Amino acid sequence: MKYGSFSKDYMEYVITTPDTPRDWDNHMSNDEYGMRINQIGEGYSLLPDADGNKVTYYHPDTHEGKYVYVRDRDTEKFWSSNFAPVKKSCKYFECRHGIGYTTFNTETEKIQSSLTLFVPPQDPVELWIYKVKNTDTKKRKLSIFPFIEWQLSPFMEPWDNYAWYTKCNYNQTEKLIVCSIRNPRMIEKIYQGFAGIDCKFTSYECKRSGFFGGNTVSNPKAVINGKLSKSAVTGGERAVGIFQVDLELKPNEEKTINLIMGFSKDAQKRSSYVKKYLGGNKTGKALLETKKFWQVMIDRNKITTPDEKFNAMSNIWLKSNLHTLIRILREGYKGSRDTFQDVMANCHLDRNISRKRLLQMLSKQYPDGKLIRQWCFSTGRDDTRLYNDIPVWAIFATAKYVKETGDFKILDEKLPFYESSESGSVYEHNKRAMEFLLKTRGIGGLIRPSKGDWDDSLDGIDRKGKGISIWLSQAACTALLEMMEMAKLKGEKNLVEKYKKAYEDLKNKINKSCWDGQWYIRAISDNGTVLGSKKCNEGKVFLLPQAWAIISGTADEPRAKTCLDSVEKNLQTKYGPLLFTPAYQSYNENIGRLSIIPIAFGENGNIYIHAVFFYIMANLKYGRPDIAYDCLKKVSPWFELHDQKITKEPPYSLSNCYTGPENKEKFGETYCSWFSSSCSWSYFIVLEWFLGIRAEYDGLRVDPCLPSVWKKASVIRHFRKDIYEIDIKDNSKGQKKQIEIEVDSKIIQGNLIKPFNDGKRHKVQVHIK
Repeated sequence: MKYGSFSKDYMEYVITTPDTPRDWDNHMSNDEYGMRINQIGEGYSLLPDADGNKVTYYHPDTHEGKYVYVRDRDTEKFWSSNFAPVKKSCKYFECRHGIGYTTFNTETEKIQSSLTLFVPPQDPVELWIYKVKNTDTKKRKLSIFPFIEWQLSPFMEPWDNYAWYTKCNYNQTEKLIVCSIRNPRMIEKIYQGFAGIDCKFTSYECKRSGFFGGNTVSNPKAVINGKLSKSAVTGGERAVGIFQVDLELKPNEEKTINLIMGFSKDAQKRSSYVKKYLGGNKTGKALLETKKFWQVMIDRNKITTPDEKFNAMSNIWLKSNLHTLIRILREGYKGSRDTFQDVMANCHLDRNISRKRLLQMLSKQYPDGKLIRQWCFSTGRDDTRLYNDIPVWAIFATAKYVKETGDFKILDEKLPFYESSESGSVYEHNKRAMEFLLKTRGIGGLIRPSKGDWDDSLDGIDRKGKGISIWLSQAACTALLEMMEMAKLKGEKNLVEKYKKAYEDLKNKINKSCWDGQWYIRAISDNGTVLGSKKCNEGKVFLLPQAWAIISGTADEPRAKTCLDSVEKNLQTKYGPLLFTPAYQSYNENIGRLSIIPIAFGENGNIYIHAVFFYIMANLKYGRPDIAYDCLKKVSPWFELHDQKITKEPPYSLSNCYTGPENKEKFGETYCSWFSSSCSWSYFIVLEWFLGIRAEYDGLRVDPCLPSVWKKASVIRHFRKDIYEIDIKDNSKGQKKQIEIEVDSKIIQGNLIKPFNDGKRHKVQVHIK
């Protein structure tokens, strides 16, 4: 079953019914402001940075959102233009989720409405363009009520009722509704939101109670009565920002109302935003500028293959997801592991935000090299639980950022260490991350996870300081390979040799004690309990150590092929390979929280999409593009292979996971769209491993691994100061390949393109034979 379709250019997903199987959201943001909105207008606005602050209120039980109520003054009938919250049956419904905007088109009671919500490329504001048209044969008298409810506070404790600290009124000087809140946890801070409209209005409302009058969001008394009261909030109650616009429409007449809403405690700035975005056609022009901004992003690293859905995923929707992921998603707390991976993909698209996040995260590193698990903008109460995998992500992100951008100076930039007066260069931070891992040893000299590794729920194996993670040991090997290159770049030959020996030592230990005959085991707990062995009744085969055996280079032949084949034999499903199988049935203290997660959910025997992308990369690195391509299509919603009624997944955003087959009722159901680091891995795997255009310190490595059904592909690759127009032709017919590369009509030796750094476009022809 389908609930809509992509537009012909794939720039929009057009939802044609309000009754999707769950909220199908769109997310949009700039560097200062963000918005989340679902297919019927429920959602909220927030600030992406300094305070983790929600600008408008939303609760899934009460369904606040960004609504436009419409009331016929003659019949006294009322409805909402974006279907919610009144949810009156309408003749026509359409929600168009675009890149940076969402538009609702409806027709109810012979009144057509179009509401477009968007966040412009700059400034802490959102803009609404509302068009209303009379399709009746007679004149219609309507009252229009654009609705928002203020929150303007970070994530407070349950006993901190933010309404106690709220003031809201219409400011006659500014001609704006201005709402102010002080947070009792940060009393020195004032949060102010504002809303304004570009047309004459009859009245306004600031008191939530005055608007609802004891009713709910679906039938506010003020709308029923057709009148707002010009109320003010002086403290002690929740605030709204609502205007009433009374208008008359002749048959086929259309009128437009533009609205601005935003966040600023500076009256002069508020005035400048109103002047910039309201009046004449300024709001419409801002929408066009927003679309132009996104077109520039879409054209960056633009990929063309024979698969148009692959192209749409890579060029459009992944970029939208990545843009918001590094800015506004994962509200309040930002996971260190997640944010480092955001940097790994966003460095291809936006150097500035990637650099900013990388430095922020590295400053959360202790002097001994470990890093905190999560950090919180709003309260300062960071999550300092020790997960020993986070240092590897710091190294991966730093290396990828520098290789991609050529920002070598960042390695010498000084940063403080967390809760310390000591500071060190970015390079020093990376060295300490590596040293921390190498010192954190357990059984057999392999790496201990402490509270957990990539799998947060695997928190029982190292309670006594002996348990080990085979995956983390493989990831540490991968980090050592990166640190060898980084140390070589910095001219530290002795350190290169040290890391090389450490790599070989770890590799030998993994292969000596962790090979189970057909695959690598996952972990060994303090008491010697093995996870991921053929002897296990539960948790017999795990995906991660097989994928990372290839990624890390720790599996030689024939083990490399054998462990990948074991995944296909034991873990593969119609939705992609399982994280492991069989699922755990009951609590085991030597495993931890993983064993109490319901069967086939979370990380307990399901298809965890992030891990599937590790497996996709492993197959590409090993030279099995058809298996990688098949897995990509299984887990990526753009290909629309699965019944949306079952998956419940919006077809334009990756989810976190699919429920596994051991839960027959929910097998294939997805969870947590938009929030997964799968987006990061998906993007750079497409660019760097399918297309095979990978940044190295010395230039661009060209090593495509195209599916056998593709004979050609191209990419407009932005790399440092230059742009490379790369055309790939594959005539290898699945045989062992040879690559010939022409750069500006000259054949080069090998497959590394040295950077020109001349700011020009260069044509590259790649022939695979």
